[in-house]
Amino acid sequence: MNDELKNIEKIDHYLSGLLSPEDRLAFENELLENEQLEKEVELVKAARNAVVHTGRADLKNKFDQFEKELETPVRQILPFRWMAAAAAVLVLLVAGIWFSKNNINLNDPEKIFADHFETYRNPILIRSGENEVDDIWQSAVNAYAKGEYGQAALLFQTSLNDSLTIGYLAHFYRGVSLLSQQNPNPEIAIQAFDQVLNTENDYRLQAMWYKGLSLIYLNKKEEAKDILMEIKKEGDYKVMEINNLLESISIVR
Repeated sequence: MNDELKNIEKIDHYLSGLLSPEDRLAFENELLENEQLEKEVELVKAARNAVVHTGRADLKNKFDQFEKELETPVRQILPFRWMAAAAAVLVLLVAGIWFSKNNINLNDPEKIFADHFETYRNPILIRSGENEVDDIWQSAVNAYAKGEYGQAALLFQTSLNDSLTIGYLAHFYRGVSLLSQQNPNPEIAIQAFDQVLNTENDYRLQAMWYKGLSLIYLNKKEEAKDILMEIKKEGDYKVMEINNLLESISIVR
């Protein structure tokens, strides 16, 4: 198994861009001539994808299942089951390398947040009832559209000083901007979403959703559960995602 593990590590290093230029060239030359190696690379790619989308517990359960089947007399195991078992072992090996190398915990609140967070669609450029937009609001919208979320958050906040600004929109997009940054700021984002929730408007469910994600990021899972359940009571907004999210945070320690 040590030789197999070394081979998997080498493939993983190749896929991660960690080989030296000389080693990478040698590996790619071997890849052109070795069909079996090419298959193993594809299998490791699939295993890495499985690791990203599957928790340790699920991988362990799959492996246990194959382990039981391998205890069956050889003549009773069909060839494709042997291939499946080999694939399961490979997934676990890659998982071990992947978790240890990257220090990843798939049940980590920040990981759950990242898996479910998407930046909301761009805000409207012209505000309701206006023929022209003021410079601050337009600048905020432009910054948001370009992915300059730190600047967008500041501009949406500044736009609140204009009496023509639709307050709940500015607060909502400020909150989303704060979560969309490379280093999210969920504490301040929650304050922005609470401002949206203080009034009746068309963005209440969206604000609740993003507030729930913010609470998950902060590992306040009970508060997050409460607000997600409240969304479910109000209608059919993101029902499947909410169910998946509730399941995910139920295993967060």
